[in-house]
This record gives sequence, structure tokens and C-alpha cells, in this order.
Amino acid sequence: MISYTKDEIERFIEAGKKIEEKSNSNAMEKLLSICHKIKIFEGLSKDELKSIIYDAKFKKFNQKEFIIKEGHSSQEIYYLIDGKCEIIKNSTKIATLEKEQTFGDNGLLNQKSKRIVSVVVSSQNAIVLSFKIDHENREFGAQALLVVYQNIMHQLSSKLQEIKFA
Repeated sequence: MISYTKDEIERFIEAGKKIEEKSNSNAMEKLLSICHKIKIFEGLSKDELKSIIYDAKFKKFNQKEFIIKEGHSSQEIYYLIDGKCEIIKNSTKIATLEKEQTFGDNGLLNQKSKRIVSVVVSSQNAIVLSFKIDHENREFGAQALLVVYQNIMHQLSSKLQEIKFA
């Protein structure tokens, strides 16, 4: 059995933190480079985005893998960089997501509720950028939050208008 000193363990932990920080920083840079494509960010500067976005990550999902599961709790918002996904409600496909679409934004509006749909990858794989929005940053991000909430409400309204009621 290999044993490590306390100093070695602390260096391993610190190295892991630095790798994670660099990865998060790269994801944030990528998000800022494509923010003009993300409709919920329309009307915001990069500095405003930096004041409200955190925990940005790239994730790769394989075919039939769930990105969001109905009934689970999460505050992540997703931007589909590549691939296709299906939105499923009660085991029934209700819509398809294509690249450059945002989803999961309802989690921001209903932070204490559970996800109301599942999102599963339908293409061979999907690459997404996930991030969270700091809805409590009222000092530096109040105006930015207002714009994001307005954009999300506009998108949700548009989605509702597209639904065909049986």
C-alpha cells in the first residue's frame, strides 16, 4: 500500500483545484466568445455576464444519455453547441432541440422546483456548455439579471405560442 505525507496530499489537492479553475476559466472564455449567439444574453455586455454567470463547464454526452431528468433538481442552464436532443415529458417526445439552442432556463425561474421534462441526446453525441446564473448578485448584477429574466420570459412566451394544443 502506498502512503503519502500530509504535504503531498495537500499538493495533490492544490493541483486538482488549479486544473479545475483553469477548466472553468476556459469554459467561461468560450461562453463569452459565443454569448452573442445565446438569446437569453441579448443586450448584455461581457462584463455584465461575468457579474452573474458562474460554474461554466463543457460537457459531452453520448446518444441516449440524459442531460436533464424529469423530477430532478438543478439550476444549470444549457447551451447546445453540437448535436440533437429530444425533450421528453412522461415518456413522450414533445420536441427536438438543435444546436445553438438554450434549454433548462426554466430552472432559473423555478429554483426550488424539480425539472418538468427530461432532455436526452438523440444524435451520436452532444456537446453542451452548462452554466449557472447568480440570481442573488443584486449589487453588481441587478440590471443584467433583469435583462436575462426578460429574455427568458420572452423565449418562454414564444415557445408557448408554438405549442399546438390538441
